[in-house]
Amino acid sequence: MTSAKGGYRWIERGYARAFWDVGATMAWGKLSLDLRYTDTNLSAIRCGFSDHCDGALVATLRYSLPLNGPRHD
Repeated sequence: MTSAKGGYRWIERGYARAFWDVGATMAWGKLSLDLRYTDTNLSAIRCGFSDHCDGALVATLRYSLPLNGPRHD
Protein backbone atom coordinates (compact mmCIF):
# COMPACT_ATOMS: atom_id res chain seq x y z
CA MET A 1 0.00 0.00 0.00
CA THR A 2 1.30 3.47 -0.83
CA SER A 3 0.38 6.77 0.78
CA ALA A 4 1.37 10.42 0.87
CA LYS A 5 0.48 13.48 2.90
CA GLY A 6 1.38 17.12 2.97
CA GLY A 7 0.43 20.20 4.89
CA TYR A 8 1.35 23.54 6.33
CA ARG A 9 1.95 24.26 10.02
CA TRP A 10 1.32 27.76 11.38
CA ILE A 11 2.98 28.45 14.74
CA GLU A 12 3.25 31.49 17.04
CA ARG A 13 6.98 31.14 17.87
CA GLY A 14 9.56 29.96 15.40
CA TYR A 15 8.82 29.50 11.72
CA ALA A 16 5.75 28.22 9.94
CA ARG A 17 6.55 25.40 7.55
CA ALA A 18 5.26 23.18 4.80
CA PHE A 19 5.83 19.45 5.19
CA TRP A 20 5.23 16.31 3.16
CA ASP A 21 5.97 12.59 3.04
CA VAL A 22 5.49 9.74 0.64
CA GLY A 23 5.95 6.04 1.30
CA ALA A 24 4.85 2.46 1.07
CA THR A 25 3.95 -0.30 3.53
CA MET A 26 4.62 -3.98 2.91
CA ALA A 27 3.11 -6.69 5.13
CA TRP A 28 4.10 -10.33 5.73
CA GLY A 29 1.80 -12.07 8.18
CA LYS A 30 2.13 -10.26 11.51
CA LEU A 31 5.09 -8.14 10.35
CA SER A 32 4.85 -4.90 8.39
CA LEU A 33 7.56 -2.57 7.12
CA ASP A 34 6.83 1.07 6.27
CA LEU A 35 9.43 3.02 4.24
CA ARG A 36 8.76 6.74 3.96
CA TYR A 37 10.62 9.82 2.69
CA THR A 38 9.75 13.00 4.61
CA ASP A 39 10.87 16.60 4.13
CA THR A 40 10.06 20.23 4.96
CA ASN A 41 10.70 23.60 3.35
CA LEU A 42 12.67 25.07 6.29
CA SER A 43 16.08 26.38 5.32
CA ALA A 44 19.25 25.55 7.25
CA ILE A 45 19.25 29.07 8.74
CA ARG A 46 15.68 28.76 10.03
CA CYS A 47 16.42 25.27 11.33
CA GLY A 48 19.34 26.52 13.43
CA PHE A 49 21.96 25.00 11.10
CA SER A 50 21.08 21.50 12.32
CA ASP A 51 20.20 18.53 10.14
CA HIS A 52 16.78 18.06 11.82
CA CYS A 53 15.02 19.75 8.89
CA ASP A 54 16.76 17.80 6.13
CA GLY A 55 14.80 15.25 4.15
CA ALA A 56 15.08 11.74 5.53
CA LEU A 57 14.15 8.15 4.80
CA VAL A 58 12.29 6.68 7.78
CA ALA A 59 11.71 2.94 8.29
CA THR A 60 9.17 1.55 10.76
CA LEU A 61 8.99 -2.18 11.52
CA ARG A 62 5.85 -3.41 13.30
CA TYR A 63 4.82 -6.74 14.76
CA SER A 64 1.11 -7.24 15.49
CA LEU A 65 0.36 -8.90 18.80
CA PRO A 66 -2.96 -10.67 19.36
CA LEU A 67 -5.55 -8.53 21.16
CA ASN A 68 -6.83 -11.38 23.30
CA GLY A 69 -4.68 -13.79 25.25
CA PRO A 70 -5.21 -17.56 25.24
CA ARG A 71 -8.61 -18.76 26.47
CA HIS A 72 -8.77 -21.04 29.48
CA ASP A 73 -12.30 -22.54 29.51
